[in-house]
Amino acid sequence: MLHTIQKYSAGGVVYSDQKVLMIKILPENEVIFPKGTIEVGETPEQTAIREVFEETGYKAKIKGSLGTEYYEYDEDGKHFGKTVHHFLMELIDKNLEPTPHREAGENFENLWLPINETFKALTFQASRDTLEKAIKIIDQNTHKYVVAHLLRPIEDSSEYQTNNSPLHVTLLQIFSLPKKDVKKLVDKLNTVTNNLRPFSVFAEGSAMFGPNKDVPVITVKRTPQILDLHLKLIESIKTLNPGYIFPGFMKDNFSPHCTIEPNQQIKPGDKINIDSFSLLDCGENDDGLIRVIKTFKL
Repeated sequence: MLHTIQKYSAGGVVYSDQKVLMIKILPENEVIFPKGTIEVGETPEQTAIREVFEETGYKAKIKGSLGTEYYEYDEDGKHFGKTVHHFLMELIDKNLEPTPHREAGENFENLWLPINETFKALTFQASRDTLEKAIKIIDQNTHKYVVAHLLRPIEDSSEYQTNNSPLHVTLLQIFSLPKKDVKKLVDKLNTVTNNLRPFSVFAEGSAMFGPNKDVPVITVKRTPQILDLHLKLIESIKTLNPGYIFPGFMKDNFSPHCTIEPNQQIKPGDKINIDSFSLLDCGENDDGLIRVIKTFKL
């Protein structure tokens, strides 16, 4: 039996503005998180910070531990056991132009991707498992929001169960932002009401929406006015770098619709007066409640 030589390394899952930093190793095109060997006298945290900087050129700080990973492998006739310490890390300077300090022979590319696209990009399942741990921590500090026109007015700060949602027309699909940015979000949305007037749209027909086509809705005619409102909402908050859950259903693919709720729905041909839009917090509570943060009048 071969003697197992132990190795130790550390690295980080770096996030910023709803995106995650990875490296692509060339020419193999393997996509992994930056990491490297723990040097004598270093703590795993110090190694993670140093390796991220050397391999990517970005300075990041530790936000928390993501645990360790252990695996064994053979190389050059020797048997190794490797322990990797993973950390959740946050970018320090978003405006820094990265200058990696890679060793000779290291051929990497930096790769920033939205969190929801990162799983598919990563080469190894162990990396995806680490990312899943990171997302759980990130989600504790973010909220999910949606912008919609409520067909029945509801007072600001009111809450309702997700299974008892009021009829609404979705104007901007679910996106995530840090909790601390909610005031900035409200201020940005306030600007959308400038030079916009109320308008009417008509319900069209039944359809099934959602990634699995299992959400019944009534589609709403995509008029120039409702498309303009949709695009202005996107533009107003883009500097906050929201993380859209389903970016493929926006802009040219925007399809306004009204959800079908228990015991309430609109009918094809019904007229809907769009005279306001509401910011809804879908992640304020763990008990299935949605909160109306603010309604903006047109």
